[in-house]
Amino acid sequence: MITALNPLRLLILSALCLGLGGCGVDDFADDGVEDGFRESLHLLTAADLEAEADGSGALTFEYRYGLGIKDDEGIDEVRWVYRLVSAEGEVLAEVEQQMREPQLEKTEILVEGRRSRTLEIEPGRLSPGGEYVLWFDLSYRGERIGEHLEVVQEGIPYQAATDELPVPSR
Repeated sequence: MITALNPLRLLILSALCLGLGGCGVDDFADDGVEDGFRESLHLLTAADLEAEADGSGALTFEYRYGLGIKDDEGIDEVRWVYRLVSAEGEVLAEVEQQMREPQLEKTEILVEGRRSRTLEIEPGRLSPGGEYVLWFDLSYRGERIGEHLEVVQEGIPYQAATDELPVPSR
């Protein structure tokens, strides 16, 4: 369950966004964060989709994220799916994997990170100059904790206007 942010949570996550991340925080400093808190922030920083003559190709991208989780049972793995989807909604390529290993000895984390990946697309799937959606889906204990969608175009590299994670709007 994604919960609303109180001002102290907003301050903590804002500090994360301002570059204090890169490491885990063992606790939320007794700020009243309850078990079950899940928050995620997302940013596609760069992407490059290149197609071959046979309609195959590769999407290389960098994804930045922030995670805040409180779980009295211990911090379990965070999983993610990234996929390329056509304008018609057809999934052209998809990978599901562990994004973050479990840390069962901890009950709270506040972290940020980056992932660079390449998604291979089979022949016959891409069109020169075609527009597609790169779709990220994060889950924790089988529950969606965030998603992000971004339009990418074959042959036109994508670069985010900023490298900073967004500030939560809630």
